[in-house]
Amino acid sequence: MDKVDRKDNYLILILHSHNTRERLKAISRSWGQNANILFYADYSNLLDKVIQVTKNPSYESGPEKILNCIKFLPQEHLNYDWYVFCDDDTFLNLNLLEKVLPSFDKDFVYCDVIKCWEQDPTLEYPSGGAGFAIPDLIFKKLRSESELYATRWSDVCIGLNFKKLNIEMKQEGRFHAHPPYKHDLKLYEVPNHLSFHYVNEEEQKRLHDICQLPEKIYNLNE
Repeated sequence: MDKVDRKDNYLILILHSHNTRERLKAISRSWGQNANILFYADYSNLLDKVIQVTKNPSYESGPEKILNCIKFLPQEHLNYDWYVFCDDDTFLNLNLLEKVLPSFDKDFVYCDVIKCWEQDPTLEYPSGGAGFAIPDLIFKKLRSESELYATRWSDVCIGLNFKKLNIEMKQEGRFHAHPPYKHDLKLYEVPNHLSFHYVNEEEQKRLHDICQLPEKIYNLNE
């Protein structure tokens, strides 16, 4: 795979399941339509850009999925400067992402840093639903040195590996763990933000349209 002609060179890796194929369709028809994306899941469908990383269909397979995605990502996908992870109910604003990635320091992971794991409330880790950007060298470090931890949360597993490997995070306040209204954001403000989580299929297209035509204001509650 050749490097893409973008302001920065990135691949989006999306946590997915055979139970949520409608979410895949919503992304593929909206912000992911012309993007460099791969869905990693419990099944394979190369036409839909889905790679299988486990046979476990349960929600608790998240840590296994993300670790296997990192460790066994096919060689042809290892030529990117950044790897952006998110869930299949995450909206990504690629217009803004492409503008800000070149300014990110490649010694850090950029994310919404959270601390809400009950087993260790002091652990800082990236919100998986909000999305996070890992630079190439850190991705390769995780690929060779990360390990699977017994937690049901993929982002907690990543955070435990960050702690073990002394990988530093930078808080990026434009990654969001909830939809716009949960952050008291007006729709005309959406183009100034990188991501929103818990976005349903209809809202994926609506938020994408807003970012393409920011002068138009949509009402998510219509």
